Amino acid sequence: MQFFQYSVIHRVGNPLVLALLTALAACSPHSSQQETKAASAPTTASTPVTEPAPASSAPVQKDSQERGEDGQDPEKFVQAEKPEAGQGRGPRVKGVRIGDSMTQARSAVAALANGLPPNERCRITDDIISYEGDSAFGIRCGTQDQAWLIFKGGRLLRFKFSPYLVSLVFGSMPFKEFAQTFIDAYHIPRLDPMANMGGQYLGYKDDAQGWMVFVYPNNSFAVETAQTEAQRAKHFN
Repeated sequence: MQFFQYSVIHRVGNPLVLALLTALAACSPHSSQQETKAASAPTTASTPVTEPAPASSAPVQKDSQERGEDGQDPEKFVQAEKPEAGQGRGPRVKGVRIGDSMTQARSAVAALANGLPPNERCRITDDIISYEGDSAFGIRCGTQDQAWLIFKGGRLLRFKFSPYLVSLVFGSMPFKEFAQTFIDAYHIPRLDPMANMGGQYLGYKDDAQGWMVFVYPNNSFAVETAQTEAQRAKHFN
């Protein structure tokens, strides 16, 4: 640009034209800089503003010791209460899952009981004795208890369905068929042969999440908490 201006100024002999060209040359760099700045300025008018997500206030689930069907005493595995969100582990059977709050479990069990044939006279009962937890309720059909749900620290520790309730809810079928259908429906990897003083049965234990399921030859079943592998290892530290 400077070379161009120098060439033009020295080739033009008219003083008036020379003065005009000199003025235009002085203004040109300033205008170019302004246009360059304007072109490169970021456009912010159409940029949306994203609200920051609120911080989660959910309590942290704490590790503790649980014991159950294998002859050990159950322990409370959750200390903090988390309203209605659940701290579940294991399969959710008919709306019920280990770790549910009593409100959650009661709502699911009420729906289950209300869906049974009216002539069975099934209803929720709080007249359930629990030697494992600190509270319990169940399903009573007529005068017989058919389901037991045991809670400790406000969370579901263990639940069990009787053979009679299973026949009402799942239908009557041979044990082998029921066991296979049960693990297929609830995505349980397998059932292994087990035994205790009460006899033989099938079961599966998830050491990572800390839950167990047992299916008995009379088609009853139970799901409960269990110590994880990490929790058991703490006893040897």
